[in-house]
Amino acid sequence: RMESSEAGQSTSTFTTGSEFEAENVFPDPGGATRRSTMISSDSDLQPKKVLIEVPSRENFPEFLKTEKARRFPNMRDIKQSFDIGRDTNSLSIVLTGLSGSGISHLTDNLLGQEVTGKGNSTSDIIQYTVKWPFESVGVTNTKLHLYDIPGFFNYENNLEFDTKILGKMKGIFKKRKVFPNFVIIVLSINEKRLDIKKGPFIKMLEAFRNHLKEEVVDEKHPNVIIALTHLCGSVPMIQCEPSGVKEMVEELVKEHLQLTKVSVVVVENRVEDYSLVKIEDNYVLPDGRLFPQNVYMAMTRVAGSQDPIGSGISNEISIHVGNLARFDVTAKVLTSEDFAQGIYIPPVLYDIPARQFFQQYVNMPQACPRLEPMKMSYELRRSPNSVSILMLGLTESGKSHTINSLFNQTLADVHAAGPGTNNIIEYSVETQTPSLLMNNSRIHIVDTPGFGDPSSGIEVDSKIYANIRDYYERKTYYPNIILLVSRITNLTNSKKSELFMRQLKAIRSELSGVVLDTEHPNLIVVLTNLCSLPPRAARDPREKVSNVKKLVSE
Repeated sequence: RMESSEAGQSTSTFTTGSEFEAENVFPDPGGATRRSTMISSDSDLQPKKVLIEVPSRENFPEFLKTEKARRFPNMRDIKQSFDIGRDTNSLSIVLTGLSGSGISHLTDNLLGQEVTGKGNSTSDIIQYTVKWPFESVGVTNTKLHLYDIPGFFNYENNLEFDTKILGKMKGIFKKRKVFPNFVIIVLSINEKRLDIKKGPFIKMLEAFRNHLKEEVVDEKHPNVIIALTHLCGSVPMIQCEPSGVKEMVEELVKEHLQLTKVSVVVVENRVEDYSLVKIEDNYVLPDGRLFPQNVYMAMTRVAGSQDPIGSGISNEISIHVGNLARFDVTAKVLTSEDFAQGIYIPPVLYDIPARQFFQQYVNMPQACPRLEPMKMSYELRRSPNSVSILMLGLTESGKSHTINSLFNQTLADVHAAGPGTNNIIEYSVETQTPSLLMNNSRIHIVDTPGFGDPSSGIEVDSKIYANIRDYYERKTYYPNIILLVSRITNLTNSKKSELFMRQLKAIRSELSGVVLDTEHPNLIVVLTNLCSLPPRAARDPREKVSNVKKLVSE
């Protein structure tokens, strides 16, 4: 019963059992006051409530067949939660979000007591459990499970660690064969990189959408709540009216999680630092809402009629939130036994910068965890994020055909770098290298005009060498591989053999130190047109190969 009072006070009276009263003052925003009286008694006029224990989800179908279940008046509500993939005798809340957003602080505030050891980052998922009898429905063995998930994008960890956490989150509920009633994504209201496409918040949402949709985030019956923390640390205008930020975050989450319904609440995870007014067991936030009651009320709204267990228990807690502090909380570090096995989350791949930015990248906390192979390539003056293959050879030796054969597609126009030109043509193939966790690896094939064209002369050859040298000087690295292509039949032709020798000498004199790496050799000779040899020589070309190897080495 809500009563106005002209005396400038408002009183709440709660009566349970035979006789219990408590009074509180509620200042009204308009200066008026209200009297709130809630009365409950064990009057003989009230029907005696039926109390039962309900089994967990896996045993619930058999329980439904029993006489006890058929006679229980609220069984329809419990079955409704069962039908949408929720547990039948527990409320599961997942607390997740970006590292540093206040997940553990919010855990403590929701449980009404300090259980997490605030400020201590952890690599474990911890399940906190409170026994909370669902009195309004009459179920005596219901529990509250709260899962404290390590924050994502922690600078002390890496994206490979985040991938493992995603797999564990998926594994918890795949093994339990239920969706959590609520997934609370914790985010600082002062986060500056909210709508950046490659920012941590958007990347986290996309990871949830890609990997958690079937077990954790429920698309058909939305269960996501966003808790915006650090309200009192924001500018005064946002403290008093945070609706603009709430609306922006709501739209971002709907878009990237592809949900139709998302609830956003504001909280202050460091209530002790701001001397907030306390009314009963809730703190009054700058926008006038009561915390943590507002979080449980958001759960009630999100669950609604689709999840009577979720809405009912969260509503009871919102009314009697102070009772949580009176219950024992058990904490359990989840181990492999608590996760479904065989879950594969594709590795998170990293964008590796080009050589000129690589040294700074190595020292970044969020750098790729598999940097050693890239560091080795960098130290050998190679590109850390690509492979460069330089094609050299006499004219009409088959360089472009070799490129197309290597990649099983038509990359190189066999006439593009024809005789008489000094053009260098680069073909690039984008790829990924999961073994190195590299997202942006590329293969660069550098096709050059043929040397020794009788119609061009030595001057053109000199220009080609100069252009190749200039190309790699600008790149500041050696090519990983030089493929020196030659027709195998040229070695039996004295004129062509002489041109081949001249080319070898030019490579050594013109390209050493910039293109040709004599300390860490990068040259491979490719002998083409094998089938042009007589059958016996074609079947066993080892002698010719040995002669060429000796010639090139010298």
